[in-house]
Amino acid sequence: MVDPSTEDRFTVFLLKEPVDPRESPEIGRIYFKISTDDLFVSDACLDGEYHGQGLGSAMYLAGYAYAHHVLGAKRVVGVGPSEDAMGVHRRLSRKTGKRMRTEWIGDDVEGYDLRYSYPLASEFLNALRPPAPKATKAAKKGRYRR
Repeated sequence: MVDPSTEDRFTVFLLKEPVDPRESPEIGRIYFKISTDDLFVSDACLDGEYHGQGLGSAMYLAGYAYAHHVLGAKRVVGVGPSEDAMGVHRRLSRKTGKRMRTEWIGDDVEGYDLRYSYPLASEFLNALRPPAPKATKAAKKGRYRR
C-alpha cells in the first residue's frame, strides 16, 4: 500500500491480515522523499520473520514505480543503509543494467556513512513486471468455453 503523506513524501506499507484484532497488520514499511529527480530512501524496516522472501524488494519496487510513474523520479539515492537493505539495493540496481555508485561521506568527527545511487528507468520497472499469462491451446485455436 502506498500512502502519499505530502507532495514530496510518501510511505510504502506491507500489511498482513491479523489473526488477532489487537495485532498490528503492518509487517514492513519504507519512507521515501522526492526532490526534483531524486528519490531518497529515508528509512526501511521489515519484520525479521519475513526476511529472505522477496518482500523487501517488493516494497521498494512499489515505491519506485509510484515515484517514477507518478512523481517523475529518475534516480534512487540513500545514505547509511543496513547490510540487508544494501543487499536489496545491489540486486535492484543490477536490474537497471548500470552499476550502483557508492561513496563514503562524512568526516573524522561525526563518522562516515555510505551513500549509494542508481538510475530508475521505465525499462527497469517494466522488466520486473510479471509475464502475461500464457494462452491455452484451446484459446489459441479460437475455442473458448462459454
